[in-house]
Amino acid sequence: MTDNSCQLPPLAIDISRYKVHVVGDYATCQDFTLQLKLHCEDYPVLGFDCEWWCTSSMGNNRKVALLQLASAGGLCILVQMTRLHSIPQELSDLLHNDRILKVGIGPLADGIKLHQDYGLALRGTMDLQTLAQRLDVPVPYGMKALAKSVLGFEMDKKKNVILSNWERPLLTKRQIDYASKDAIVGLEIFRAFNQRIQLCEMEPFRDVRYQIPKVPKLKKPPPPPKRPQKRQKPHAKRMRLDVRQAQQLQGHLYTEF
Repeated sequence: MTDNSCQLPPLAIDISRYKVHVVGDYATCQDFTLQLKLHCEDYPVLGFDCEWWCTSSMGNNRKVALLQLASAGGLCILVQMTRLHSIPQELSDLLHNDRILKVGIGPLADGIKLHQDYGLALRGTMDLQTLAQRLDVPVPYGMKALAKSVLGFEMDKKKNVILSNWERPLLTKRQIDYASKDAIVGLEIFRAFNQRIQLCEMEPFRDVRYQIPKVPKLKKPPPPPKRPQKRQKPHAKRMRLDVRQAQQLQGHLYTEF
């Protein structure tokens, strides 16, 4: 019986080997999508993530602004969805191709939002949280935690970047760094898992939403049995006299002596 627990030392990754491109027009998106598809012929897996601008407490009131895809061939594209006048068919086909896995944290939920916002059908998703649970990786299962425990890689997840305006025409360096690493590191975590479990064994986890395991409630222990109380001897009742009776008794005692 093989032990699938994730006890191997963290793997070193080279982020610098990835070429990151911000894509905001139709033709460029077409070209890079075809390159990603070509890379998938060697390794049919893409790191996947989405970003959108949260402007209210609801969290998802804006359309997906950025689509991140990274291939094992060293290409990462950040597609500015809100800047595209139309979605290239090549990109739609790539997302719909279930023979190419799209891996990340909660990719199925991102796919639902992509469909709601742009009518795109995402298939072939694989949630890293489900695989981490399958391989007995210690919790928690967020991207930052998995990057640390599986790859030994520190990720910077600052709120001011997460909640920033992803719809701006020119993304900041911090936004580009954050968005690209989400896709790249997600892919590298999957590749590390793939060394422990074969792709064919991952089929049951395809297009499955990660379920947080329920912690069973601890039953309260029964109260200890009550000890039988010892029967106490009755105390002699003290005679209580009112003032008048006390005076009469006192006078009676004086007359006797």
